[in-house]
Amino acid sequence: MNALFAQKARYSSSRILPPGSLSLPFPPVAEPLGGYPYAGDVRIVLFLQTTTGNSLTEARVAEVRSLFRQQVSPRHGPAFILETSEIPYTLSGKKVELAVREVIAGQNPANEKALANPAALLHFRNRPELQ
Repeated sequence: MNALFAQKARYSSSRILPPGSLSLPFPPVAEPLGGYPYAGDVRIVLFLQTTTGNSLTEARVAEVRSLFRQQVSPRHGPAFILETSEIPYTLSGKKVELAVREVIAGQNPANEKALANPAALLHFRNRPELQ
């Protein structure tokens, strides 16, 4: 993924949250999905893919923020930590960030045919938290 600039700092989701860098004491799987345009800047959003029966409560969000500051970086925390039931991947197994960014911005992604699970994009469309 290309670098993002949020609050005048350079970000890359793979550098913000490298695989295995954040260990959670509950089942959701952490999936950083880059940044999304907002008010002339970019917001970093951490989507947590949850498993059945393990919803993301306010207490868990607070716990993830605390763990993120301790284990990853006190300066590069996400603006939002949101729940999703599915993360989109390409046919070759790579996590899709650009299509998610386009869906959040209200656009139709151009590469839906390259997705293994295009229906996963529905989980990111019209999210009131990101408006």
